Amino acid sequence: MNFQYAIRIVPVFLFVGIHALDYYILENLDMNCPSRDYCKLVEQHGNSFEDRSCECDSMCNAFRDCCIDRANLSTLISVGTKKYPCITFGDQNKVGVYIVDACPENYKDSYNLLSRCQVVDSFSNPLEAVPVTVVSSGITYKNRHCAECNGASRSSFQSWLAHLNCVALDPTNFKRLQINESSIWPKLKYSLRRWTWAVEIDDEFYRCQMAFDKPDNLSTVRLCRANTVDSCPPSFPRASVKRLCGAYSAVVYDRENSYKNPHCAICNYKRVKDLNCLDTELFMRSAKVRFPFTLLLDTDRHNETEVAKYPLCPAGQRYDPFFKKCRTLVCALPGYKRVNGECRKD
Repeated sequence: MNFQYAIRIVPVFLFVGIHALDYYILENLDMNCPSRDYCKLVEQHGNSFEDRSCECDSMCNAFRDCCIDRANLSTLISVGTKKYPCITFGDQNKVGVYIVDACPENYKDSYNLLSRCQVVDSFSNPLEAVPVTVVSSGITYKNRHCAECNGASRSSFQSWLAHLNCVALDPTNFKRLQINESSIWPKLKYSLRRWTWAVEIDDEFYRCQMAFDKPDNLSTVRLCRANTVDSCPPSFPRASVKRLCGAYSAVVYDRENSYKNPHCAICNYKRVKDLNCLDTELFMRSAKVRFPFTLLLDTDRHNETEVAKYPLCPAGQRYDPFFKKCRTLVCALPGYKRVNGECRKD
């Protein structure tokens, strides 16, 4: 994976050594699962993301998710270490993607771009809030503004998909409310007072939750293990355990949580005997969100059935049901342009 755009915020380490940690640290805890957390076996077996609990590539130290035998001691004493957020996508709860959520520290070109990159999302404009991924490198940014201030051109990234999950609009209510899926969009509104999207029917306000999903064609994104406890409470007294908690990945589980490694579990006052290497629910996906909408910048996906529900737009544009207007389509791949409705190499 090419991290040419994100390299500006990769942490600068104060090197005190280049040797990896020893695997016996896990063996001594009797909490080792070699086929999942030992790079020699992980690489030998070609384990997929689902079948391993850590990473072995050249960028794992920057993301702090190396297997213990690949983690550098230098990460134990680092200067300005950047922690990349791990955001879930679609209906996933435990699998996510690392994102770049800030402009470079020395960025001064546009305060407007800087503020829009780092603003707390209200989702009032999904096109502004949706994550984007640079197609050629797989680097994912919090939004298009973060991509641009990190040097990515608008033609190089692809927007994720946006979903609305209107839980209050249970299908059992459809007949009573005399609505169907195609009639939802004209009734969709954003409430500044409530800070949420909702469907308004007969003066009733049915809240909807905005969620984003990774397009299937973006296969080079760097996956991460989301909602995992990866730090120790400040009050925990043993500094050596705290350092090991942050130094490597070997995800373990108890009945309530997942932990980055056994040391993160220990410093959160969990007993090693209560931990497991596997979580049977980790990759189980829940029901799909009810009202999917493919964002307009995702020009590689076409759904003629959905398009037919909305007003016709001029050539090269598509209707945006969020704001009830036509928007211009662009190609996500650099060096490509739209020809007869398709993205083709220029």
